[in-house]
Amino acid sequence: MKILSCKDMGGSDDFVAKGATEDEVMERMKMHVKEMHPEMMEGKSDEDMTKMKEMMKEKMKDE
Repeated sequence: MKILSCKDMGGSDDFVAKGATEDEVMERMKMHVKEMHPEMMEGKSDEDMTKMKEMMKEKMKDE
């Protein structure tokens, strides 16, 4: 199981995305950010989104 917390990504809440694969975790985190922190997604370019995905992969942990 892979995990990534909102706090790992600079957020302030206790949300933790879990999944069997990196893609599952990244999708869950993306949905959380869109719902709870939409301001973090505003004005993001494709390059910004690529960097965010790389950051998620770097900060993701195995549970």
